[in-house]
Amino acid sequence: MTSHGGMDEPNLVPLLDLILQLVMFFMAITSFAKENISEAVRLPQAQSAKPLDDEELHRNELVYLNVEENGDMRVRSFTDENGTQWYLHGKIDDVLTDDAGKVAPGPDGKPQHEPRLRRERFDKYFQRVFDNRAQLVRRNLGADASDDVKLKAAVAQSTIIVLRAHQQADYRDIYEILSKCRRAGFSKMQLRATMDTAHP
Repeated sequence: MTSHGGMDEPNLVPLLDLILQLVMFFMAITSFAKENISEAVRLPQAQSAKPLDDEELHRNELVYLNVEENGDMRVRSFTDENGTQWYLHGKIDDVLTDDAGKVAPGPDGKPQHEPRLRRERFDKYFQRVFDNRAQLVRRNLGADASDDVKLKAAVAQSTIIVLRAHQQADYRDIYEILSKCRRAGFSKMQLRATMDTAHP
């Protein structure tokens, strides 16, 4: 009660602070999800699919790969232990670039494409991701950190490659990506699809 006999007004500042923090949290979660999922990729439909094991997803690091219709791959950038940032533009394609990484236009002024470049860039990407995961896993291995065989096995067992391929993407591109994942050392992979609700 106040000295004038009226009721005290409730203090809304803590409540407003809580609401603001919740809004910021959901904005950050939404932004993180958008980095992993490309809206340009329309997933194929599956009449039946195995549901995802939530426990397995939480135990592993997920690496999302979004393969577009033309075979280009959208990836999330990452920073290695040396502080080097990789794949800031978030795309691996077959466009010819100069030494500075800028697009080198052809005589007609349009970007030039070289399919061989995409394959080489895929190899480099998967090896960099594997090496980066190995640096993180090495900290948890303790005495086994110097054993390359155990380190590679630990990375393979703790990482899931999540492939989101456009429904019109060429199967050869998908197969090549999966093959390069295996060659880099990854063994757990998932293909994402949407459920065909027309068929119960």
